[in-house]
Amino acid sequence: MGLQQRSALEWAMRGCAGAAMVGIARCCENGWRDVAWVYLFALGLVLWGACGAVMAVARKIWPLAAALYVHLAAAPLIAFVVAAVHKLLVPEFGALQRAALLTALIVVLDAAVVAPVFERSYAMFRSVIGTWAPFAAIFLASLAAGILIPA
Repeated sequence: MGLQQRSALEWAMRGCAGAAMVGIARCCENGWRDVAWVYLFALGLVLWGACGAVMAVARKIWPLAAALYVHLAAAPLIAFVVAAVHKLLVPEFGALQRAALLTALIVVLDAAVVAPVFERSYAMFRSVIGTWAPFAAIFLASLAAGILIPA
């Protein structure tokens, strides 16, 4: 490896490692994109888990109808916070892209995990208040965070 190649590699490794240690997504020329996706996926899991926890606790306290309304109120609040954190970590990520991908991740996880494993039925997808309204609220709250939170 030539001196120029080694120096560039060392610079990139030092830059990315340093950025990762302080939690900054922008590291090397294209490396920030990789970290941005990791942050988005991890924060999407946080959003999905928090919404699931809200639903689980609410179902133990209230009847299903009330629990669904609590979930509908909590989901966009959690989504706004998650999207705001991602915006602060990765301001280069587009608001529409962030909102669409967070919402898509939630839909996929609900379809792949919640319905078959926890609910043992896909009936939840027939409920507007149970799935479609929260999905729309998550999308709109994530979009709002991407637009309103200053970078």
